[in-house]
Amino acid sequence: MVRDVTGEGVRVAARQRPHGVHAAVVVHAGRTRCRATLFDRVEQAPRLVASTLAIPEPSSGSFELEGIAAALEELAEATGRTFEDGGKLLSPRQPLGDGADLYLLTGLPRPPLRVALISIGSDRSLSHVLTAALRSTPARLTQLGVTAQAGGSLSAAAVEQWLREVSPRVLVLAHEGGTADEWATVLDGVRGVAEDADGPELGLIVGPETHQEQAAEAIGEQIELVGVDPLAHEVASVTLALTTELRDRYRDTVRQSLLARQLGSLHFVDLVEAIGSSVAFTHRRTGQSTLFVHIDEGTLLVWARGEQAVTSFSAERDLGPGAAELTRLAPERIARWLPKQCPLESLTEWLLNRSLRPLAALETADDALIASAVLREVLLDAAKDIGLQPPADIQLIIANSRFSELPPALAALSLLDGLQPLPSEGLVTLALDDVDLLAAAGALATVHAGYASAVLEQDALIPLAHCVVVSGAGPEGALAVRGDLRINGVGQRFSVPYGSVHLLRLPESGSIELSLELEPGFRVGAGEPGARVELDQESGLSWARLGLLIDARGRPLPLPEATELRLARAASWLADLGWQVR
Repeated sequence: MVRDVTGEGVRVAARQRPHGVHAAVVVHAGRTRCRATLFDRVEQAPRLVASTLAIPEPSSGSFELEGIAAALEELAEATGRTFEDGGKLLSPRQPLGDGADLYLLTGLPRPPLRVALISIGSDRSLSHVLTAALRSTPARLTQLGVTAQAGGSLSAAAVEQWLREVSPRVLVLAHEGGTADEWATVLDGVRGVAEDADGPELGLIVGPETHQEQAAEAIGEQIELVGVDPLAHEVASVTLALTTELRDRYRDTVRQSLLARQLGSLHFVDLVEAIGSSVAFTHRRTGQSTLFVHIDEGTLLVWARGEQAVTSFSAERDLGPGAAELTRLAPERIARWLPKQCPLESLTEWLLNRSLRPLAALETADDALIASAVLREVLLDAAKDIGLQPPADIQLIIANSRFSELPPALAALSLLDGLQPLPSEGLVTLALDDVDLLAAAGALATVHAGYASAVLEQDALIPLAHCVVVSGAGPEGALAVRGDLRINGVGQRFSVPYGSVHLLRLPESGSIELSLELEPGFRVGAGEPGARVELDQESGLSWARLGLLIDARGRPLPLPEATELRLARAASWLADLGWQVR
């Protein structure tokens, strides 16, 4: 039997709406570290009080859930408060500050669901929609296409072998115009692994009732089946039903593990949902096209603009345990961002070492340069997954705390080069979420939106840099823009040639005004070529850790083909931001 996932309605976790909340603790758990954050009222306003990080011992095994206790201990030591009593979380908050009114858990405290999507038939329109939906859930997605056209049909044995290699817990079968014979071939392959101990637990059948019935007859006794007919429901209803089913499945897995460790009182919100909530709030609050970049425990991008938000999560790609997956990148792609020659095989070895030693610090300048080069390529691919083709109109880019491990110049270049924003108003702000505030506040927002929004309002992100993007092209080294930066009325003249980026330091306080005079053929944002540009604090200029960048390198970003020219170009960009290549 196939359960109709839309027929029973979309299941949404009940949201608690506690009143009079004073203190809340949010634990952000992952494979390689666990952060605990304390929020409390300061002069009646919700504020971030402390955030501490616990990391596993090198010899430890699974850390995700075990790290919760370690993170709470770190938080207790840092704040002088007690959060546990007799092995149980202390709630509500005590008069002297011990305990908390709310305890929440976010992140990926269990491995992401392994999901396999098999598209049956030659059409790929449904698969495109399903892929986008599945990448908005805490899942590790792998795909296979089966079609008889052009001799491309797979045998049942090939399907079975592929499933054994992928070992999915959730299987999605999508009707893309496939014939009954093609469905039968796939179902024969699925039947071969259905009774394995690590075979699929859940099957999502997206297709007409006839194919759902065919699946029920073939594998319905071995695998729990859920069905939805895309012809009988709107696409939005189909994708919402499927993503809700997967979120519920992942949430149940985490809940069972928490109960086994007597942590059942923790309210869990997965990382993708938590980040999405905070990005939506930030976008509404600022009115800016906002992109959040989270590279840790996978690669997560959330892009909010207008009335839309797009999410893409790739669980297998990061600079920690998932670095081995990045060896699939052609090493030439990584090398093209480096300012000096490096054996291509050493780049692959570097990634493999990162996957084996995910906690290792970026100890040397070469480590930082390679990490920055890898991040550029990861971002270029992730941006394509959400339909963000450079150059893109983005006004605010937020990066998670892992980017804080890079020198500011490299963090800024990683974001600018990997995403290549071209903001319509000319100015893009790069910000660092150095204590993973958006994940914690997003989890909190699911149970107390007002408290979370007050925290996000008060405890702002750290500006890494503001960047004015100058588009256009000309001879290398020809003047692109002249400018005048006035701080408290005192002017500083500068000029920027095409192909370079110029750094201007900004004060922590005082007035900031910027005037730009563009050469013919160059423009800022949607302005006319050669038009004068005036920016100030009302335009978004403020202190930033690195400063104000005038990026006159053009869009899309040009990289010379010749090796020597490319190395010199990469070295010059680093030198523009104060980084000397040794």
